[in-house]
Amino acid sequence: LDCNHSLFLFADDGTEKFGGETASRAEIERQLADHFQCPIVTIVIQGGVGTLDTVLNSVRQSSPVVVVSGSGQAADLLAYAYNFLHSSKPQYTLYTIGAFKLEIEKLFSKSKLSKEKLEKAFHNLLRCVQDHSLITIYDVHEQGSDEFDESILYSIHKRKAKKQEDEFFVSVNKLKNAMSFDNIEFAEKIVSELSSEKIIVEKKDERGIHDIDELFMQALKTNKTDVVEMFLNENLVKLSDFVITKKNSKRPKIIDLYLHEIRKEHSHVNSVFYLFQRNNNKVQNVEEYKEKLQNDEFGLDDIEAIFLETLVTTKR
Repeated sequence: LDCNHSLFLFADDGTEKFGGETASRAEIERQLADHFQCPIVTIVIQGGVGTLDTVLNSVRQSSPVVVVSGSGQAADLLAYAYNFLHSSKPQYTLYTIGAFKLEIEKLFSKSKLSKEKLEKAFHNLLRCVQDHSLITIYDVHEQGSDEFDESILYSIHKRKAKKQEDEFFVSVNKLKNAMSFDNIEFAEKIVSELSSEKIIVEKKDERGIHDIDELFMQALKTNKTDVVEMFLNENLVKLSDFVITKKNSKRPKIIDLYLHEIRKEHSHVNSVFYLFQRNNNKVQNVEEYKEKLQNDEFGLDDIEAIFLETLVTTKR
């Protein structure tokens, strides 16, 4: 077993057939994606005949696939099939079915496949790349290593929403992924699309507002200043919503920032507490405020009191 992995999941279908776990794995991946509301991306590097089954299962589940062209074997055949069907570039317009089949025979020659299996591989390759929105080609000879992450993010971004999926929440998840990848360009593109189609404006229900606000809070907590600026410029959030206690809420959302900070070893909130303590010698008050924070009893009045008194006594 590869020591670089921390978790292994073994699937036994009762046979010794290679690739017997493919369908089970695809179903497990689908359920995990649904449960955690996260995307699954299949990355194809080299690969054999069994890899085509894996890719076919992925596209049937509407999961995006990144094909590393130039890595050899199945990956190169998938890239060939994709360009054969979808590319209008001059170097690919000369591709023919006959030449494609010869490539399959050449690359799978060591597998000694029968004519029937070679024909099946040909049709499976075409099925794999039929929906161009699910396939992204990353060419190792033409693209830099820094573009690989972008290819993964792009594959998630260009996937179309399923019929039963809400376009708004698919876009919110794409925005979340762009933030995770620290790719502000993609994030701006998604927000621009949402704004131009007035999807954000029309999405008034509580869940929609909550998801956008949560992303804004995440950007604040992780110091993603570009994302925070983008949210404010595009009017995705109302700052007043973060300092007012709403119905069914214990406290204003801004308090969560202080709760998040105080748990850090080196936090701005602890620095303010230190100043407050040093300048006022009110150790009891400091501990009282810290206890309030940790018991979810901390309010805007407490924040104001600490900052104002600290500023006044520091000036003195």
